[in-house]
Amino acid sequence: MKKVAVIGSGISGTSAAYYLNKLGYDVYLFESASYFGGHTNTIDVDFEGQRVPVDTGFLVHNDRTYPNLTDFFNELKIETHLSEMSFSVVRRIDNIIWAGTNILTVFAQAKNLFSIRFYRFLKEVLRFNKESKKYLLEYEGKPELTLDEMLIKKKYSEDFKNWYLLPMGGCIWSSPTNEMLKFPAYTFLIFCLNHGLLQIFRRPKWKTVLNGCKTYIENALSRIDNKFLNEPVLEVISEDNKLKLITEKRIEFFDYCLMCSHPPQTLEIFKNIDFLTKDLLSKFKYQKNKAVLHFDESVLPRKKIAWAAWNYLSTESKCGNDSVSVSYLINKLQPLPLEKSVIVTLNPVSKIDKN
Repeated sequence: MKKVAVIGSGISGTSAAYYLNKLGYDVYLFESASYFGGHTNTIDVDFEGQRVPVDTGFLVHNDRTYPNLTDFFNELKIETHLSEMSFSVVRRIDNIIWAGTNILTVFAQAKNLFSIRFYRFLKEVLRFNKESKKYLLEYEGKPELTLDEMLIKKKYSEDFKNWYLLPMGGCIWSSPTNEMLKFPAYTFLIFCLNHGLLQIFRRPKWKTVLNGCKTYIENALSRIDNKFLNEPVLEVISEDNKLKLITEKRIEFFDYCLMCSHPPQTLEIFKNIDFLTKDLLSKFKYQKNKAVLHFDESVLPRKKIAWAAWNYLSTESKCGNDSVSVSYLINKLQPLPLEKSVIVTLNPVSKIDKN
């Protein structure tokens, strides 16, 4: 029996370990964190005598964009529930609040019913959605062209940029606006197209995992006997037609090793790496984000009608320094048995009430 090491237990590592085990390989799974799942992180919240599983990382998927994940869930007999992918924007410097759920939330502020500026903004959103496929053809094979350059070239306004495109990008990639402007335009467009974000009708139906996404992790890994938490792999070295894997607790030899870790981690671990692979892996960029699970509704739009699944808040100042946070209203994403708002805020711009 061939012996395989899988490093990292995110969706790549978990699914690889599951299918390799199914094919008859002797699988060893190594995870540096204190839990399996990577971006899938379910936390059990105790509230008024109830224990409720809340997802704080991976939350939603759809059958169209995630066919392999859907097949994986079906094989594991994982139950899902319809979710919501609504989106709101609060930009305090412009006194703007709107959400894309329906016509009432678009005009959550009554003043915008009489605002020519706001109607111009909405017209630009429709223009962008209509012309995005043309932009894709134009920018294919041009990874150096940034989102900022595209917005300037296509003559989109500051309002369109600040009230729609950058907030949407910031919510998806958890990135501040100055970094989103450097983002490759083609990558942004193809992601939005694939996820049905550039159309008003016939959008994919989003789903969430019942009882928290940890259920699929637990189910898949229940078949793996050799799995190790809190055991970061320090080094993998090619030696005598085998792969020598070193942690603080053991030295093991394997026939194969799957690096299901982030590229910077892979570069640190795998020593016998060729130049082309090293060059490729070095191009991936990451940004640290702080996530807070809480009940403080002050991070949501002050107009409750505009509350959405994703809630973007910008407190940009006139001098151009921006503070941006995204709050996920979990009640709209998961079928929680709670009336109280359960929120995950990335990079909060103000203090969260500890009570």
